[in-house]
Amino acid sequence: MDKTTQGKYAPAKLILILLILTVTAGAGRWLSQQQSAPNSQLGVIVSPPDEATVLAVQDPWIWSGGLSGLYRIDSRSRVVDRVYPEYRFIKGLVVDSDNRLWIGHEEGITVMDDQGRYFTLTEADGLPDGHITCLMQDSQGRIWAGTWKGAACWDGQNWQVLDQRNGLLSDMVNCILEDSRGGFWFGSYADPQGGLTRWDEEGAVVYTTKDRLPHTSISMLMEDQNGRVWAACGHLQRGGAAVLRWNGIRWQVTEVLTEDEGLPGPKVRSVYQNGQGQFFLGTELNGLAVSAGDGWRVLDRKDGLAGSEIKMMVEQPTGTYWLATDEGISVVTHEELQQALAENEGE
Repeated sequence: MDKTTQGKYAPAKLILILLILTVTAGAGRWLSQQQSAPNSQLGVIVSPPDEATVLAVQDPWIWSGGLSGLYRIDSRSRVVDRVYPEYRFIKGLVVDSDNRLWIGHEEGITVMDDQGRYFTLTEADGLPDGHITCLMQDSQGRIWAGTWKGAACWDGQNWQVLDQRNGLLSDMVNCILEDSRGGFWFGSYADPQGGLTRWDEEGAVVYTTKDRLPHTSISMLMEDQNGRVWAACGHLQRGGAAVLRWNGIRWQVTEVLTEDEGLPGPKVRSVYQNGQGQFFLGTELNGLAVSAGDGWRVLDRKDGLAGSEIKMMVEQPTGTYWLATDEGISVVTHEELQQALAENEGE
């Protein structure tokens, strides 16, 4: 680990890399779909949306964003209640402490209140870039946005920007996490100079494959109930999940989970922990891995999930899970999921 500031990454080359990643991932997904036709449906599949990238809970509504736009779903009837087609390529959704919905899309951030009134923040308002890759709200109520040109923090009046000049590995920020020790983690995806950066008032510390990350492409971050930070990593046939722990002096990777540890595929796309302490690792092509005892059990399209790529997972207070996939949304109760896992074990 070292503190570093890298040179800026050429935008044209980055766009080319993103195009290549999209094409290759799409080809792999098509092959996966041909090999895993569902035997039965698990829970309820909500479609449209035909693809879901991010989800947010605003009871009784579930908000879904993705390539085709924003959808509002009634969590009781599972009916798509309202569609906002003007927002496309949505990669960030946050319901803030004032019950406003923040929508990160390809032209900035739109903020909507519960009456449907909205305004949009763009580069003209201080965002470093209009391409929003993720959103989160921190413990102080500030909104953070990941962009192609750094991370931006909204304090209610102005945007403050963190980028390579502040020690981040890359200006491409695709996921952000605030940990319980007051630090912020920034993950980069689709950037050869990417990896993981932890930043606080004392400076930035970076993590790459030299520090045991299974890959430098980071798609999601999560802190678990024991204060460990999980990083979902990978691209195509390389990757896994990295678990970092504070040892009293510094953060370090203490565990790496890959196919060798029982995961169904190389790339981990998402990570989630439920209230019972159970872990869920979503893969890009191979379904959902669920912790069970000292191992992992797998659910995929043949078990009835909507799609093979599990991009995000959220849970309602009722214990119902919503899984954003490449082919719609799977809605599964805790009981249905545990029963499917038990049946899966017996196969």
